[in-house]
Amino acid sequence: MNQHVPPPAQSTSGATSRADHPRRDDLLGDYFRAAESWDTEIHRSLRASRLRAWIVAAISGGIGLLSLAALVLVLPLKEYAPYVIEVDKTTGHLDVMRPLKAGAQAPDDAITEANLVRWVIARETYDPADIKPRFDEVRRTSAEDALADYRRLWTPDAATNPAVLYGYGTRISTTIKAVSLLKADTAAVRYMLTRTDDRTGAVSTSHWVAIVSFRYADAPMRVRDRWTNPLGFQVTSFRADQESIGASSTVQSPVQASRAQQP
Repeated sequence: MNQHVPPPAQSTSGATSRADHPRRDDLLGDYFRAAESWDTEIHRSLRASRLRAWIVAAISGGIGLLSLAALVLVLPLKEYAPYVIEVDKTTGHLDVMRPLKAGAQAPDDAITEANLVRWVIARETYDPADIKPRFDEVRRTSAEDALADYRRLWTPDAATNPAVLYGYGTRISTTIKAVSLLKADTAAVRYMLTRTDDRTGAVSTSHWVAIVSFRYADAPMRVRDRWTNPLGFQVTSFRADQESIGASSTVQSPVQASRAQQP
């Protein structure tokens, strides 16, 4: 009699393990993807941090260079230069004596001061030997009103004519002491007049301050005048007053003489 032998029971563990493989693979995939994402984020953060560090370093370096440049520019200003201060013994006026360095004085100011000095010397000096050149100098560098006042002083029959006042035996020299630019078109000029009597040898002085208004005009002028006055400097008004009156201050300016003759 044949016995029926049942087939061996199939194990379920193999099926279960095969069913777990996909789930394990998914978990491993998620893990590796998360790890890769984390690594990428870390590297991105490091790159961003490095970039910010370079930017900050570049800005700091630029600020440092600018500070160094500013310091180099400022250092030449911190220098001590000795100045000689001259005190006028008669008027007490202080005059600071300093050299004309590059940048210390604008060229326009230096030219204006030179023109003012030249004009006042020509205007106030009296020497019978060179009346004509000085008159021409004042004429070339004076505007209408200032020139009219000067011509009135030299009217031949006027008592204010310096030739009538001083004659041919007297000379008056002009020494400029200081020029101060008060405004763009006005200056104060301090000067000393020295009167010398050639007949007796007597010498006397007086001290004056003049307020001079001026301009630079582009009006047409003769070529010869342009050679000596290329910028068109013109004095528009001139007023002189004596600074101090002392025993030796006996020189009378032509301006003062003209006022004394007015009723």
